[in-house]
Amino acid sequence: MANLKAAIKDLRQTKKRTLYNKAIKDDVKTLIKKTRKAIEAKTDDSKELLIKTCKKLDKASQKKVINKQTVNRKKSRLHLKYNASLETKDVKSATKKATPKKKTTAKKKTVKK
Repeated sequence: MANLKAAIKDLRQTKKRTLYNKAIKDDVKTLIKKTRKAIEAKTDDSKELLIKTCKKLDKASQKKVINKQTVNRKKSRLHLKYNASLETKDVKSATKKATPKKKTTAKKKTVKK
Protein backbone atom coordinates (compact mmCIF):
# COMPACT_ATOMS: atom_id res chain seq x y z
CA MET A 1 0.00 0.00 0.00
CA ALA A 2 1.16 3.51 -0.76
CA ASN A 3 2.41 5.68 2.10
CA LEU A 4 2.21 9.19 0.70
CA LYS A 5 -1.04 11.10 0.25
CA ALA A 6 -0.23 11.82 -3.39
CA ALA A 7 0.37 8.12 -4.08
CA ILE A 8 -2.95 7.20 -2.47
CA LYS A 9 -4.74 9.82 -4.54
CA ASP A 10 -3.02 8.53 -7.67
CA LEU A 11 -4.29 5.01 -6.94
CA ARG A 12 -7.84 6.34 -6.57
CA GLN A 13 -7.60 8.21 -9.87
CA THR A 14 -6.16 5.17 -11.64
CA LYS A 15 -9.06 2.99 -10.46
CA LYS A 16 -11.62 5.54 -11.71
CA ARG A 17 -9.90 5.93 -15.07
CA THR A 18 -9.57 2.18 -15.49
CA LEU A 19 -13.30 1.65 -14.93
CA TYR A 20 -14.17 4.51 -17.29
CA ASN A 21 -11.86 3.25 -20.06
CA LYS A 22 -13.02 -0.34 -19.64
CA ALA A 23 -16.66 0.67 -20.00
CA ILE A 24 -15.94 2.53 -23.25
CA LYS A 25 -13.83 -0.32 -24.65
CA ASP A 26 -16.55 -2.86 -23.81
CA ASP A 27 -19.19 -0.76 -25.58
CA VAL A 28 -17.00 -0.45 -28.65
CA LYS A 29 -16.23 -4.18 -28.74
CA THR A 30 -19.88 -5.18 -28.49
CA LEU A 31 -20.82 -2.69 -31.22
CA ILE A 32 -18.09 -4.06 -33.49
CA LYS A 33 -19.32 -7.62 -32.94
CA LYS A 34 -22.93 -6.63 -33.64
CA THR A 35 -21.88 -4.79 -36.79
CA ARG A 36 -19.86 -7.74 -38.08
CA LYS A 37 -22.75 -10.12 -37.50
CA ALA A 38 -25.18 -7.74 -39.21
CA ILE A 39 -22.84 -7.38 -42.20
CA GLU A 40 -22.36 -11.14 -42.49
CA ALA A 41 -26.12 -11.69 -42.23
CA LYS A 42 -26.64 -8.87 -44.77
CA THR A 43 -29.40 -7.24 -42.76
CA ASP A 44 -30.88 -3.86 -43.62
CA ASP A 45 -29.70 -2.17 -40.42
CA SER A 46 -26.02 -2.97 -41.02
CA LYS A 47 -25.47 0.52 -42.50
CA GLU A 48 -26.84 2.24 -39.38
CA LEU A 49 -24.82 -0.04 -37.11
CA LEU A 50 -21.70 0.73 -39.11
CA ILE A 51 -22.24 4.48 -38.75
CA LYS A 52 -22.97 4.12 -35.04
CA THR A 53 -19.84 2.02 -34.53
CA CYS A 54 -17.65 4.51 -36.40
CA LYS A 55 -18.98 7.35 -34.25
CA LYS A 56 -18.31 5.38 -31.07
CA LEU A 57 -14.79 4.54 -32.25
CA ASP A 58 -14.09 8.18 -33.07
CA LYS A 59 -15.30 9.25 -29.62
CA ALA A 60 -13.05 6.67 -27.96
CA SER A 61 -10.13 7.96 -30.01
CA GLN A 62 -10.97 11.55 -29.14
CA LYS A 63 -10.96 10.70 -25.42
CA LYS A 64 -7.66 8.84 -25.90
CA VAL A 65 -9.12 5.56 -24.68
CA ILE A 66 -8.14 3.80 -27.92
CA ASN A 67 -5.21 4.76 -30.12
CA LYS A 68 -6.11 6.73 -33.26
CA GLN A 69 -4.36 4.29 -35.59
CA THR A 70 -6.15 1.33 -34.02
CA VAL A 71 -9.47 3.09 -34.55
CA ASN A 72 -8.66 3.82 -38.19
CA ARG A 73 -7.67 0.18 -38.78
CA LYS A 74 -10.89 -1.13 -37.22
CA LYS A 75 -13.04 1.31 -39.20
CA SER A 76 -11.25 0.44 -42.42
CA ARG A 77 -11.76 -3.29 -41.93
CA LEU A 78 -15.43 -2.84 -41.10
CA HIS A 79 -15.96 -0.71 -44.21
CA LEU A 80 -14.14 -3.28 -46.36
CA LYS A 81 -16.43 -6.03 -45.07
CA TYR A 82 -19.49 -3.87 -45.59
CA ASN A 83 -18.52 -2.97 -49.17
CA ALA A 84 -17.74 -6.60 -49.96
CA SER A 85 -21.15 -7.64 -48.67
CA LEU A 86 -22.79 -4.99 -50.84
CA GLU A 87 -21.01 -6.29 -53.91
CA THR A 88 -22.13 -9.87 -53.29
CA LYS A 89 -25.65 -8.63 -52.58
CA ASP A 90 -25.68 -6.71 -55.88
CA VAL A 91 -24.37 -9.67 -57.85
CA LYS A 92 -27.04 -11.98 -56.47
CA SER A 93 -29.89 -9.53 -56.91
CA ALA A 94 -28.93 -8.44 -60.41
CA THR A 95 -29.63 -10.63 -63.38
CA LYS A 96 -26.75 -12.46 -64.91
CA LYS A 97 -24.63 -10.12 -66.89
CA ALA A 98 -22.80 -11.31 -69.94
CA THR A 99 -19.20 -11.73 -68.98
CA PRO A 100 -16.73 -10.69 -71.63
CA LYS A 101 -14.93 -13.61 -73.19
CA LYS A 102 -11.20 -13.73 -73.00
CA LYS A 103 -9.44 -13.03 -76.21
CA THR A 104 -7.43 -15.95 -77.41
CA THR A 105 -4.26 -15.19 -79.19
CA ALA A 106 -2.91 -17.41 -81.90
CA LYS A 107 0.32 -19.10 -81.03
CA LYS A 108 3.24 -18.15 -83.16
CA LYS A 109 4.79 -20.94 -85.13
CA THR A 110 8.46 -21.30 -84.69
CA VAL A 111 10.38 -21.97 -87.86
CA LYS A 112 13.41 -24.19 -87.58
CA LYS A 113 16.33 -23.39 -89.81
